[in-house]
Amino acid sequence: MGAFDVSQQFAEARIAQLELSDKQKTAARLVLGQCAECHSFGVVGTDAAPALGEVYEGKVAAGAFEYSDALRQAGGQWSRDRLLAYLTDPGAVAAGTYMPNPEIEDPAVREAIVNVLQALKEEPE
Repeated sequence: MGAFDVSQQFAEARIAQLELSDKQKTAARLVLGQCAECHSFGVVGTDAAPALGEVYEGKVAAGAFEYSDALRQAGGQWSRDRLLAYLTDPGAVAAGTYMPNPEIEDPAVREAIVNVLQALKEEPE
């Protein structure tokens, strides 16, 4: 997706507004870059992964993307706590998910990513 994804630019700008150290902001931007390798930040997904623009508090495995059986069977919604757990260890939340572990060590960076997901949902550009 990259530089031409306006929603990604919004997400990156949102990181700059958060109360994080410079090191944490850099780490959060790197994580967003990792996300962008497969996901879009808007509402239309890619062939590789679903869009992230409506994930926050949305239904798990919603939309036309071909989700893993693990996520389809998980059901429920993407609450803040569930997203934080998924970003910590996707396989622990949904064993067999296609999502690789993003290996985000710093809890503040995971919180920042969830804050971005919330902003994408609540404040579309």
